[in-house]
Amino acid sequence: MSFTTNLEHLGDIVESSLADLISRSLSQNIQFATADMRAIEELHKATQNNMKLAFTVLMNGRVGNARELLEQKTAIREMENKAINAHQRRLREQVNSPATDSALFLDILRDIKRINSHLASVAYPILDRAGELRASRLRRQQTPEPEQSNVQEK
Repeated sequence: MSFTTNLEHLGDIVESSLADLISRSLSQNIQFATADMRAIEELHKATQNNMKLAFTVLMNGRVGNARELLEQKTAIREMENKAINAHQRRLREQVNSPATDSALFLDILRDIKRINSHLASVAYPILDRAGELRASRLRRQQTPEPEQSNVQEK
């Protein structure tokens, strides 16, 4: 049931956000840099592969497949960060790149990553039942911070 909800959210991202971004890029005749287009295509292809893997996990419930799906989620996050960093480096080197093109590119990357996160959600219950998940992603606090009062000193 949880995965069904995530698929609905995924559809909402495609319908309400990603479709609008693509429509805007077409109507404004935006031509992304070759490297940016390649980054979008790579992220899209990796997400398509993860969609297949997510449905495999849903059907077979294997811990190994679920673990692989979450590893791929991390890989996609790293791909997105790499693409953003490379894009920002190119922006610093070239002054003539319109800010709207850049924002559109970054929004497309963000939406593809969000879609992938919803796909990866199918792995969590399987890994949780197998005892493969930590209770929290937070690291243990090394030294306690002093209590901060909500009352400001006068």
